[in-house]
Amino acid sequence: MSEEKKVSRRSWMKYAGAGVVVVAAAAGAGYYATQPKPTPTPTTPTPTPTTPTPAPAKVLKVWQLSYASETDRVKWENIYAKFTKETGIKVETSNFGGDDIVSKCTNIFESKAVENFPDLISPAWSMNPVWSVRGYLEPLDDIMDWLKSNYGNDIIKGLPEVCYWMGGKGERHYYAVPTGVVVGAHFWRGDILQKVGIDIKDLSEFEGFDKALYKIKDKIKELGILAPLSAQTSATGSTDCTYPIYILFQAFSGVNPVDPNTLKLQLDDTPEHFQALVKVVETYARWYKDGINIKSALVDAGVDNNLQFINGQVACTFNGIASIYAVLKDRKAPFLDSTITLPVPGNASKNVKPQGAIDPRFMMIPAGLPKERIELAKTFIKFFLKKENYMEWFGTTGGFGWYDCPIYLSMANAEPYVSNPVWRGVKDTVLVGGFPPIDLWRPSLGVLRPAPPTIEIGGYILGKYSSAEDAAKAIVTRIKNLAKQYDIGLP
Repeated sequence: MSEEKKVSRRSWMKYAGAGVVVVAAAAGAGYYATQPKPTPTPTTPTPTPTTPTPAPAKVLKVWQLSYASETDRVKWENIYAKFTKETGIKVETSNFGGDDIVSKCTNIFESKAVENFPDLISPAWSMNPVWSVRGYLEPLDDIMDWLKSNYGNDIIKGLPEVCYWMGGKGERHYYAVPTGVVVGAHFWRGDILQKVGIDIKDLSEFEGFDKALYKIKDKIKELGILAPLSAQTSATGSTDCTYPIYILFQAFSGVNPVDPNTLKLQLDDTPEHFQALVKVVETYARWYKDGINIKSALVDAGVDNNLQFINGQVACTFNGIASIYAVLKDRKAPFLDSTITLPVPGNASKNVKPQGAIDPRFMMIPAGLPKERIELAKTFIKFFLKKENYMEWFGTTGGFGWYDCPIYLSMANAEPYVSNPVWRGVKDTVLVGGFPPIDLWRPSLGVLRPAPPTIEIGGYILGKYSSAEDAAKAIVTRIKNLAKQYDIGLP
């Protein structure tokens, strides 16, 4: 999920150290006796005083997502400076965009050039479980044990579990630690809902949500917008469009695309489930053809849907909360005070409640590093997650940068998560569990995330597939092919 991640995004600095050289110089005096054949006389060396040279400075090399905002940059630079001041360990960061950091990490891991590895990585979500399956990540069970033993009751339920991934031999470990959460939900312009006469309660069920979009469509000229909805439907669609598809599938089918107990794919295991996927394809196609979805949806990528909402072109879009809300505040959008966040609608007939998407952020350590570098990285992780340091870093003004919600329950139960309607919506979504990060359950879905099923949906809209059924089959086929390649030991 994004951020102005999405609005502004994303160098290596040289690793430096000072060597210690201690030189002792000996001086001696000798003389020759005045005999015909001189005989050497032993002397006692007199040591020259030396000044101790400081030990070389330790350096922690971090690869991370580029700062998403000025606030994001300042917060991270402050916590790094505090760490250096208290430990003497310098922090050197290299910043990358979401896709860049994935490819950079993957390439360096595959090179096996450990001397060039970072000590700590804080990347985007994609590929994380694939890296663990390929043996690229260091198990962090000890760090998670430390975190649980110190703050177990205060860690938001479910966050540690999403770091429990499969290793190269099918075993499972904590290969990451959570640093915060992004919550994906629907951003709505409340002023438009009011003008059109739509009750928020009617948006909790898919049928009411669908009707509301058409009601807004009938008045787009007088509302001054281009379309009711911005939902990316392109081959270059970003991750923002992935979870709405999965959640819509669940609303139509009553099941998660991945069984939470067995991790089995449930897209076409029954005729009913497959028809639910077909209905997802048909729904997106209908929205596009009827002018519900913005016309640029077939080519939109990256932050386009964010900007369309921020610029007042649509009434609704799906995204991470901080990625839009922070920018709306910075730009003093005229509709800022009416902005609300709501879960993606559910379907009571299928026992599916409204929900948002829970998208954790992580820190990880590459496998294969020398012990001293691993310990260096773990030292920072513990320092960062120590509650007083974490609270100072996160602050008390709500989400920022890549983060919507902290990992500590006590912080989520304090302001602004109590009275501010946007941040309260974030907290409520996180605490009820939301839609889980299924792309961390099956590595294949992690690979799929930057190339979502909108590829096939957009293809159907453009006539590449003769029917919604054919497009749905293509989605299933692509996912199953990825599963054969990446999902070691899974059904």
